[in-house]
Amino acid sequence: MRYFTTDTHFGHLLVTVLRGFTTFDPTHSRYEEVLRAHDRKTAEDWAKEETFGAGLTFRQVADTDAHDKAIVDHIHTLVGPDDELWILGDIGFRTSLTHLKNCL
Repeated sequence: MRYFTTDTHFGHLLVTVLRGFTTFDPTHSRYEEVLRAHDRKTAEDWAKEETFGAGLTFRQVADTDAHDKAIVDHIHTLVGPDDELWILGDIGFRTSLTHLKNCL
């Protein structure tokens, strides 16, 4: 089977935080709570407020390892070894080619 995806953003600090993968919410539960009760924009705003309210930067709070692993794990639940996966853009940002190869 052929699958298509886009915008994995491996290693991208801002996207990692906006998707709720942070060191201050390691179980991702508070982010998911806000997301379920409101919407994605509100959850993203919550993550930014938690970061900046504590005087921190995205670099200090982004858990890119958890973010990247969650994406890869989800892909593996859908795409089998005999399938074809096309990633159409925004694979990563300010990360090494080695890291991208390891993710893929």
